[in-house]
Amino acid sequence: MKEWFRNNDLWIADRLAKKDFVVRTANAFLADPKYFYSMDFSRGLYGQEGFLFLGNNYARVLDRHLSPAFSLSYETRERLLNQHIALQRVAHEQKATYVLFAAPDKHGIFCEKLPSFLTGKNACRKTSRVTRDLQKDFEKKGVSLVYPFDEVRHENAHTIYFKADTHWKMTGAEVGFFALMDHLTNRGLRFSGKTFASTKGVNYRLETTPLGQTGDLRTIIGVPNDYVISDTGVRFVSTVPVRFSELDKPRISMPAQKVAIYGWKARWKGTVINSSAPNKARVLIFCDSFMTAMSPFFFSHFQDTHFFSYYGRSQKELEQAVRDVKPNLVVFETVERALY
Repeated sequence: MKEWFRNNDLWIADRLAKKDFVVRTANAFLADPKYFYSMDFSRGLYGQEGFLFLGNNYARVLDRHLSPAFSLSYETRERLLNQHIALQRVAHEQKATYVLFAAPDKHGIFCEKLPSFLTGKNACRKTSRVTRDLQKDFEKKGVSLVYPFDEVRHENAHTIYFKADTHWKMTGAEVGFFALMDHLTNRGLRFSGKTFASTKGVNYRLETTPLGQTGDLRTIIGVPNDYVISDTGVRFVSTVPVRFSELDKPRISMPAQKVAIYGWKARWKGTVINSSAPNKARVLIFCDSFMTAMSPFFFSHFQDTHFFSYYGRSQKELEQAVRDVKPNLVVFETVERALY
C-alpha cells in the first residue's frame, strides 16, 4: 500500500476532493510503524512495545534466530574451533586461563518482542539453537564458551537491553559479567594461590537515568524523529580511582566511571590499573562494542586489565598480544552474531 500511494501521489493530488487534507493524513498514517512496515528487513525492523531490532544485513541475524533451516557450514565450524583452540594453546603457554564469552543477541533474548507475523507459533523456541550447539562442540575440544542466555532471559526485559539500540545496558552487562565469574569460580580459578573473588555491588552501584530519543538502531533503520520510544538508561557509579591509558598515550588517574572502552574501533587498545582491586591478576580481553558496558565490572575486580579490540587484527596479532601481556586470564568477548 505504501508503494501504491507513492506511485499515485500526483494522480491523487490532481483529482481528489479535499486533497491537501487527505494527502497529509495519509502520509502521516503510512509513516507510522505501528500500522505499516517497510518489508525491507535488511537494515532492521520495528518490534512490539517500542523495541527495534537489527536486520539481516548484519550476519543474517534474523535468519539465525528464526529460521529452522539455518545452520553453520562444516568449514565455518572448523574455522572457529581452530581459531580458539590456537588462542587457548598460546594462553596455556603463558599459564593463563582462556575463556570465550558470547553476549546474547537481542533477537534471542526478546524474541517475543519481534513482530508477531515473524515469530509465529513456537518460533522463539528456536532462538540460540545454533550457538548452544556450537557451545557443545567447543566443550568437546576443551574450550569454554560462556553464553549467558538463560541468566539474561530471567531478568526484567526493560532493564537489560536498550529498546532503540543493539547493545545491553549496564544491568545486562552486570548479569553477563557475573555469569562469566560464576563459570570461572566453578572451575576453581585461583590467583596467587588465593580463591577468586567476585562480589556484586562492591565499590560500585548502578543508577537508572533518563534516556532521550537516541540509539544506533534509530539511525540504522531510519526511524522518524517524531517517533517516540520510552526507555531509561543505566549508569555505573564508582568513586574508585583507576589509572587509564589508551593506545600509546600516557596513563592518567580518573574515577572508574569515567573510563570509556572503545571495543568497536578497529585495532583500539586500552589498559586500566586498579591497585585496590580484590584480584591481583592481569587480564587480557579481546572485545567488541558489548564490552563498553561490561568493562567497569572487570576493572572493579581485577588489578590489571588490558582491552584489545579484535576488529582489524589477524590471528597472529591476537596470539602475539597474549605473549606480550602475559596475562593470568584471557577473555575473548564477542556479541553472538559476530561469533560465527
